Amino acid sequence: MSDHYEIVISCFLGADTPDHVLDELRWHLGSVERRPAHLDEETAPYPLLYPDPEGRLPGGDVARLRLHRNATAADGRHEWGLYVRTCFVDDEMGEVGTVLDLIAPYVSGEGPRYGGGVRDILNGDLPGIITFADGGYAIGRW
Repeated sequence: MSDHYEIVISCFLGADTPDHVLDELRWHLGSVERRPAHLDEETAPYPLLYPDPEGRLPGGDVARLRLHRNATAADGRHEWGLYVRTCFVDDEMGEVGTVLDLIAPYVSGEGPRYGGGVRDILNGDLPGIITFADGGYAIGRW
């Protein structure tokens, strides 16, 4: 039996995030049907963050990307708010890195930033925390 993990990604991406990154992210979220031209079917066979309508998580899966004004920015700049809550089986956990690698260089803010978490939903293990810093990410213990 496979372990199942709840993955939460919660961050802001800069308004200057390149269109090809946003296109790929929208496809992974399931908000567009057409695979971006720069992705081929062999390296990206299916969307990674598409919310499962029959998912195992209490309250269901969530996948959102929206442009809104950053409430903490004095200049009123806009950023992309990304929030994902979905479930992965242990064999697919490497795919989470694909998405984190895609977005990490564009996460807004200085220094280490909270980016979400990981928890084993069957065994109740304490969650790991996702942080973004310097264009990369880390997953560590809570």
